[in-house]
Amino acid sequence: MERRDLEQIDAFLGMVGKTSLFEYYELDASESDDNIEQAIKKRRGWAQGQQANPKFRNEALWLIKHNALLRRVMIDQRDEYLHEIENRSQAEKLKVLSTFIEGALMSGVLTRKAEEAIHKQGASQGIPDEAIAERLEELLRETGARREVDPDHAGATGDASSFTDYYALLDVSPEASLDEIEQSHRAKYRWARNLKDKSKVEEIYAQLDSAWRVLKDPVKKAQYDASYRAYKKGFAVDAEAEVIGFLPAPEGAAPPPPSPDDPTVTSGAQPPVRPPTPLRPPEPTPQPQLDQAQPLRPPPPPAPPKPPNNIGSTLGLGTSTKARRKVPRLSIASPELVVIKVKRKPVTHKIVVKNSGQGKMPGRVTSDRDWLQVNRSRLDPDARQQEVEVVINPRAMPRSKGVALVTVVTDHGERRAITMRVERASMPVPIVVGAVMLGLILVAVLANALGLFDSSSTDPVEPVPVPPLHILNDPTSDSVRINGSPVGKGEVVEVTSYPVGEPFTLSVVLDGFRTHTQEITVMPGSEPEPIEVYLPLADNLSSPPDETRLKVGDVNNEMVLAALDTRTEGVESCLRTHLSSKPGLEANLTVDVYFNSVGGLIFIDVKDKNFDNESAMTCVKRQLRAVKFPTVEGGDYGVVRGHAFKTTVTSGSG
Repeated sequence: MERRDLEQIDAFLGMVGKTSLFEYYELDASESDDNIEQAIKKRRGWAQGQQANPKFRNEALWLIKHNALLRRVMIDQRDEYLHEIENRSQAEKLKVLSTFIEGALMSGVLTRKAEEAIHKQGASQGIPDEAIAERLEELLRETGARREVDPDHAGATGDASSFTDYYALLDVSPEASLDEIEQSHRAKYRWARNLKDKSKVEEIYAQLDSAWRVLKDPVKKAQYDASYRAYKKGFAVDAEAEVIGFLPAPEGAAPPPPSPDDPTVTSGAQPPVRPPTPLRPPEPTPQPQLDQAQPLRPPPPPAPPKPPNNIGSTLGLGTSTKARRKVPRLSIASPELVVIKVKRKPVTHKIVVKNSGQGKMPGRVTSDRDWLQVNRSRLDPDARQQEVEVVINPRAMPRSKGVALVTVVTDHGERRAITMRVERASMPVPIVVGAVMLGLILVAVLANALGLFDSSSTDPVEPVPVPPLHILNDPTSDSVRINGSPVGKGEVVEVTSYPVGEPFTLSVVLDGFRTHTQEITVMPGSEPEPIEVYLPLADNLSSPPDETRLKVGDVNNEMVLAALDTRTEGVESCLRTHLSSKPGLEANLTVDVYFNSVGGLIFIDVKDKNFDNESAMTCVKRQLRAVKFPTVEGGDYGVVRGHAFKTTVTSGSG
């Protein structure tokens, strides 16, 4: 199956709230081809009667336009589509299982009982054992955790030797408030910044961030505290009860609490306790009674703490604050319009994609034409600059001229489009010129012989005027292009220069929306009707930013409000149009608006509204997605809370 087909289907399923086409048509995957054909025809008949209904207009238009695609996917490519559905279902199950695995790896050690519990949990969800093992290995690498040491080789250290004492690391008590933990986290950051060993600084940063990420989250803190209590009592950390549970370690495996006289323990804020280096076996230390156990660290002296000589195991629960603030920036080193002349053989063209910001930049590259293939569908997230090859197959082009759109979309919301205008030469130029000249000579000879030329006629031939073509864009477009060449932008674009009597390609582009492309032919002497372009959203704006990985930044509130004001009239028009059956209603809508670091809308959280109409909310999202928000400083996303829209609904759509 083509990736482009799957993306179109995914966008449609997101619009109608279904997970597969079979669920949408209420069909079993094993249904016969005839029954599927009948269901598609019946739904298409419904769609033809709903084109003027604002509630179902988008759904109906999509069904009519993609009728052939539905037959191809559900009948001809049914096995491939079902395989894709199964892969996605397994990916969702693995996502749930990953949460379970991350909890089991919180201590930094994967015990054998925890690994058995993970495989048992995955099997209960129907995940193949090899997929469970592969995901487990990935998370072990990502988190830096390790498997439990075999008891025959573990000596007297046991599992607890690798446990990271976050409270000792931050120099706070387990009963400390969130404010106290945060203040200590910042103080430790400032202290570490002055160290000369930069590699040690980064290591300390990672440990401090791991501690803060766990202790600031109530659920993770509760899990960690259970592990901490087991550690303090001399038990090894295990993972089986609930998300992670704790079982006693094998007899004799619990390490003794460190003595204040131990040279590896420094004064001040102490890092997690580490066993002595494996090159020098530890001296036997008598096990103290639990009720006489010495504290893990002495009380902090008033002097600033010395640099720790052992920061503990890296849990890999997150990167440093500096890393979290890195923001990638997508840029294209190639021109927006590329004109290529080809013959009959395939031609390769390279597009240079750059990350001009900081941090990783994952994303995808797509083409909207079958005769232009992209050799790399996913970007290398770590590359600062990479080349994406596109292969043009002239033999697959339906006509001698064609326009294709190559789109680069990053996972954080940036989008860039490159228009490829391709002209195919059917014959070598000298042959074409010779044939034309010979044809002109023959015409002149015949015309002269028949007396068609009148030397007395001297009236010049006036060019036929080209009627203006009006493009009506909803919402306002960033760029309107004819055969790849920009001809304007805005809500209404008047085009006075375009090919007459031959097909040309109209493209309308707006960041955050799916690009509109259609073939148009205007015959000589005809008056073209206005073309209404309705741009659908590229996503449904239903996923809030992950606050565990992303940091909210600072925004200029005045600039945000000014940006929202540019769409206030459009939002109010949405409410009046879609709530027209309730004249006299004062429609109220209050939302929290989230946007990414480059000013693109990513999520709308509805806090209050006095109406229930999905079409109205879809219209509002489209209006707000067209807003150009200011950039975000010092974070990954910005938010404006409690913004209200209000209008009185009249009868009709006004």
